[in-house]
Amino acid sequence: AASHLPEVLRTIDGGAFAAEAPVRSVQLGVQELVCTHQRLVHLKWSPSGDEILKTWNVPWRRVKGVELQRDRHRVLMLLFSTRELPADSGEPADALHPPSRQVECGNAAATRLVYDAIQTGRALHGEREAMLQLAASSGP
Repeated sequence: AASHLPEVLRTIDGGAFAAEAPVRSVQLGVQELVCTHQRLVHLKWSPSGDEILKTWNVPWRRVKGVELQRDRHRVLMLLFSTRELPADSGEPADALHPPSRQVECGNAAATRLVYDAIQTGRALHGEREAMLQLAASSGP
């Protein structure tokens, strides 16, 4: 992941992601996608590249599916509603969340790159969760 990303994660949303390390990123012009073990963070930079104009994030546990839409040059993520998540998920039950998020990619090659990055992030999250569950169940 790019060297500027740990600092970016420390500064956005009041430092909410400061403890998360970037594991994969893709930059598409003024957009940047950052995968951590916990979530996908979408950044939109100012044209000068020195200010974040917009951001959203999706915890991996909310991702229901990922669609590669080659003809539209975008990647669509379908998301679980908070009602579909386990009660101990950490998501507030009354939170308003969109049913999907999409990333406009511009061309077929970038679309594939974004799709692969998101799928890699999901896989790393799944592996990490499985290892944590295994460690917790094996005990001392």
